[in-house]
Amino acid sequence: MFYFKSFPINGPPNALKRILSMQENQREEWRDRVEKAETDALFYRMIFEKSTAPTIVIESDYTISRINERVEELLGYSKEEIEGKIEWLRFVVREDLERMMRYHHTRRKDPGAAPGEYECRLMNREGQVHDILIKLDMIRGTTTSVATLVNVTAEKAVVKTLRQREAEFRAIVEHFTGFLYTLGVTQLPQKSKLGAPYIS
Repeated sequence: MFYFKSFPINGPPNALKRILSMQENQREEWRDRVEKAETDALFYRMIFEKSTAPTIVIESDYTISRINERVEELLGYSKEEIEGKIEWLRFVVREDLERMMRYHHTRRKDPGAAPGEYECRLMNREGQVHDILIKLDMIRGTTTSVATLVNVTAEKAVVKTLRQREAEFRAIVEHFTGFLYTLGVTQLPQKSKLGAPYIS
């Protein structure tokens, strides 16, 4: 059996009211803080989800804890399949794997010792390899990082094509034994022997 005994509060008659009022003010202050934290969390979640760039949150054990919609499009997997279940290294091609692991561990020991921006190649569900520019940073006070994945596959393909064409034209010019002509907008064609300065 339990016994309860009450004791009077010593002090002025309004002391109890003041104490209760202070407690209520504290509760309201905490409610305001919680509401603000929830609002801020919702705001940043919306930014994360609606970002135009694929973005992932990586834990210290390589697990992907959160992705946005763009990652689903890039990798071909749904959130339900990835979040909390798959390590991000699973998508890295074999040739880049060791380097990505080294950056991952170095960054968590000394964030300034690992690059914050670098390229690697990721493979999607269909086996297609994408050239990715990764921009990554740590969440302060944690071992969690946030990475933005910029798909530069198309840009690198264009650069590769231009370099191939440049090499082809260079080979043609280097093996050409005749005269080369240059033409300005307001000039007549003028010829120059290969190896001599061009007249423009």
